[in-house]
Amino acid sequence: MPAPVFSWKIRDKSLLSNKRVHILQSGSLKFEHVQTSDAANYTCRAENKYGTDEIIIAVSVKVKEKRPSPPSPPFVMLASTTSSTIQINWKSRRNGGSPIKGFYMKFKKEHGEWQTIKSDRQSRTHTFTGLKCGTGYRFLLNSFNVIGVSSDSPQIIAKTNGSCKKEFFIYLFLDLSQIFLINIIVSFSLIIFSFSLFHSFFLSFFLYFLLSLFLFFFFFLIHYLISFFLPIFIYLSIYLSISSVHIYLSIYLSIYLSIYLSF
Repeated sequence: MPAPVFSWKIRDKSLLSNKRVHILQSGSLKFEHVQTSDAANYTCRAENKYGTDEIIIAVSVKVKEKRPSPPSPPFVMLASTTSSTIQINWKSRRNGGSPIKGFYMKFKKEHGEWQTIKSDRQSRTHTFTGLKCGTGYRFLLNSFNVIGVSSDSPQIIAKTNGSCKKEFFIYLFLDLSQIFLINIIVSFSLIIFSFSLFHSFFLSFFLYFLLSLFLFFFFFLIHYLISFFLPIFIYLSIYLSISSVHIYLSIYLSIYLSIYLSF
């Protein structure tokens, strides 16, 4: 008997061999990398010179389900920065077969300790507030579902705008301290001189000494407060003006002492 010629159809369309589906010489149909879309009714047709015959074969595909696992870490992006805030955005990735329940946001100042904030599953952005100006921070995120927590996302390194005023305040303190010490020296010189000659001058110079002490702390407090609310160029102009007042007071006393001693 002559060997039959086999052909296959799926959904009334001819099925030809391709990378995944092969029609063997025996007429069998071989699938590689089976997919759920392969489930269908297949028609096998055999034909030779004596006639033809067909058979319909129903093929079902059952895919083995993977066990749920913790999700993949989110993809984190830097959105914006100001002098006291940093905003980050993120995109969730694979959920591991179980819906993502939320995110853990971790951040720290350079050489600081990690702090954690919990976010709900709808959030895809967060703004960190109350940060120090001109300071670097690190950020990373974790996704979590009912199975567990993802690994850490790649860290985002960002810096708030502006420059840190720590060094500036050190110079400010030293400058005001120097002016204050000049005032003390001048005041004590006048006190000693006036007390040796005219006891009535002692009270006036002693009051000036107390006034200098008060002005030092008062001006330093003013410097500290206005630095947070004014642009740096306005702040510097006020700083120079206040420093000039101290210098002028010291110069005035020195001139006064010189004039007084000349008589």
